[in-house]
Amino acid sequence: MNISVRLGVSFDGFVRTQEAVALARHAVAAGASSLWMAEHLGYREAIATCVAFALKAPGPMLVPTAVSPYLWHPMPTAMALATLDEVAPGCTAIAVGTGNPLFLAESGRAIEKPVRAVREFTHALRKLWTGEPVHVDGEFVRLAGARLAFVPSAPLPIYIAAIGPDMLRLAGRIGDGVVLSAGLSTDSVRRSIATCAESAAKDGRDIARLRRAG
Repeated sequence: MNISVRLGVSFDGFVRTQEAVALARHAVAAGASSLWMAEHLGYREAIATCVAFALKAPGPMLVPTAVSPYLWHPMPTAMALATLDEVAPGCTAIAVGTGNPLFLAESGRAIEKPVRAVREFTHALRKLWTGEPVHVDGEFVRLAGARLAFVPSAPLPIYIAAIGPDMLRLAGRIGDGVVLSAGLSTDSVRRSIATCAESAAKDGRDIARLRRAG
């Protein structure tokens, strides 16, 4: 199996947006194929920063990560990403994940049934991006005919940010890609990918098509 490896650059939101944009331009000039903007609570917002990247450092794939279903409703999320796609058509993706439990607690949110929450959120985003009325009566997501008045130029890839085996299996089942934690050992990466692959195979999906980032 041939695997294509591409270089992406991750930003943490800890520096001023102007500085991040300057660094992004250097990264693009050096050949970076993707720019990843982390959603750290209390710091620069990921989707807005990706819009700045699109305007000032165009070309690479732009991925806000990890957007949490415990903080974001799928409708404004779908709106924001479809808007980003208008600015950077064909260069927009999103990574969905639970987020840091400590920071979520500071904002009055608790992580409950994370696999279900991420699955419902991901399902709702894909439905909203069709432009059709969406009805969802889930445990975490409820939509009663919500409709996006404009749609992305193409289906937007959704990565699943995963650490534990249950979320890795979900990534294998429904994700266009998986985001692994930074700093994992080679063995941990292999085990994580194997877990995704096993789950993907059970659903008849080709693991070679699953994008991997970390």
